[in-house]
Amino acid sequence: MEEANMYYLEKAPVPKAVANMAIPMILGMFVGVIQNLTDTFFIGQLNDANLVAAAMLALPVFTIFMAVSNIFGIGCGTYISRLLGEKDYENVKSTSSFSFYTCLLTGIALTILCLIFMEPILRFIGTSAETLDATRKFVTIIAGGGSLIMLSFSMGQIVRAEGAAKESMVGMLIGTISNIVLDPMMIFGLHLGVAGAAYATVISNGLAVTYYGWYLIKKSQWLSISVKYFRCNLNIVKNSFSIGIPVLINFLLLLASSVALNNYAAGYGDALVAVFGIAIQMNMIPEFIISGLCEGVQPLVGYNYTADRNRMSEIIQFTGIIAVLLSVFITLALYSSSSFVLSMFISNDEIIKIGTPLFRISMIAPLFLGIIFLFTNVFQATGKSIPALVMSLSQGVIFLPALVIGNALYGLEGVAYALPISDFGTAVLAIILYLINRSDLQARNLQATQPDMNQM
Repeated sequence: MEEANMYYLEKAPVPKAVANMAIPMILGMFVGVIQNLTDTFFIGQLNDANLVAAAMLALPVFTIFMAVSNIFGIGCGTYISRLLGEKDYENVKSTSSFSFYTCLLTGIALTILCLIFMEPILRFIGTSAETLDATRKFVTIIAGGGSLIMLSFSMGQIVRAEGAAKESMVGMLIGTISNIVLDPMMIFGLHLGVAGAAYATVISNGLAVTYYGWYLIKKSQWLSISVKYFRCNLNIVKNSFSIGIPVLINFLLLLASSVALNNYAAGYGDALVAVFGIAIQMNMIPEFIISGLCEGVQPLVGYNYTADRNRMSEIIQFTGIIAVLLSVFITLALYSSSSFVLSMFISNDEIIKIGTPLFRISMIAPLFLGIIFLFTNVFQATGKSIPALVMSLSQGVIFLPALVIGNALYGLEGVAYALPISDFGTAVLAIILYLINRSDLQARNLQATQPDMNQM
């Protein structure tokens, strides 16, 4: 198994290597979307809108746990890929062990904080008298299983970092399929209601953690979760957190941007909130496909950054072509079918008529996702913390002013244009940052390949 992983990391033809790493990631992300829809579907069968609202209100708490886990998943994972390229297997074991135990302890700390500050949290996320009790139950259960939720994501990233893309996908599938099976059992079979959905989420993540633990203990040659390899040295902390924290910031800014968009749209009526909500959901389709592609090749880029720069460049170029083509194709498909897509979710002809031009504007945004995701993942994989931080800040920093100014100058159309404007600006910034860093990499490559005059 380890030989196969190394083959894809360093020897397989680039298209074959990219496909091997990216396809499982894309499939895993799609299955995650199905899981979210399934949760909402089964809760909806309780025929109580307040219970559905409670689950939606609790989503930010779940998102926070997931966001923090990025520090230990993507942050440590990209560092592990670079260490593998250097054949530094001792530090690979130390970093994977560090990821596991710090993620576990951080999850416990977040759980304690959530339970202590439960009432302020419930007020902050917007609970009403009708949703308070159900939301408290949901949040309490999710917070109680916070460590399992965090470990499920971070361990999947760590496993993928050594090239085990299929094994990473298996863990995702175990978590998702078990959640889909447990939802009706918990909600209806055990009569737990909305709390059953929360229990199903925690248990399914626990099963995924169990699988990843088995793989790391029994199958992996280089990774370890043994406490004897745990090290908290400066190199591990610096290399992991310098990439993980920007990812966390990006996660939180995107969450804030979504809330801001909903608030501005609400000023024009609930129907238009629904239109923008559907637009955001539809944008998730290209986001999951293209980010799955670009995140999938992260270990390839990271490994070859320290092992073979020429191969790394080939991987980036090939992935870039595929990512841009996908962006263009999906954008054209969504843009041309905007009215039909809206009619799938909204039956009111008047709302469809008013909302279609706004929806169409929002569908321009995916055009730039290929560039954004590609270079963001390249910066993360190569440990370039400053460009990674700038990319993490850029979408939110551009989006919020675009939203405010657009609303003030052009009203509702200005609100709609905030999405493509922020993505366009971020894509331009990504290209500039990559060109700056590419020249640096080329200089280092030339220096590395110059003959040693002392040996001539």
